[in-house]
Amino acid sequence: MTKILISLMITIFSTVSFQASADKLVFNKVIDDVTYVSQLSKFKIDPASNLPQNIKAAYIQIRLLGDKPVSAALTSYRAFSCPAGRFCTMMMPIPLTVQVRVNDFSINACGVKIYQGTTTGGNQTENSLIKLTVVDNTNNSCPTIASLDPTEVIYETVNTETHQTSHSVLAGSKLEVQNEVHNTETLVQ
Repeated sequence: MTKILISLMITIFSTVSFQASADKLVFNKVIDDVTYVSQLSKFKIDPASNLPQNIKAAYIQIRLLGDKPVSAALTSYRAFSCPAGRFCTMMMPIPLTVQVRVNDFSINACGVKIYQGTTTGGNQTENSLIKLTVVDNTNNSCPTIASLDPTEVIYETVNTETHQTSHSVLAGSKLEVQNEVHNTETLVQ
């Protein structure tokens, strides 16, 4: 219990500092802005989804402000294709990025982190509801029959007019820090 209390006090005092003078009190709080990324290499794309069927590469980014997840972005790259017997210019296909605000975050009993967010339309179709779920299996402590990929991305869509649904799954490497920024917020009282 004492070790936990000391650890908590060190954590609090390492992220918040203050200065006192005769007429004011100044608090400095460090807010970390961290982006995690996973390179995705397995693709099970539902033909009914608005993701390209010929994905050659993709990655997922999770952005946290402090300890709160704020956004997730899935970026996919289509493979270049040119029909046989045709003359095609070598143009790199434009990547498709779907970004959602994370509105649900949980850690289950096995230690698996689950980030979920939804958005509507975007650059695909205005009649789609897109749900993006990122599952971080890195700290999974429960036994499994099959090995789990370190990161799984579930991309689901619902067409709000036709009610057609899609369910795609992408998987890849462990989420690792891509970018880290330490910001200091100052409050004067």
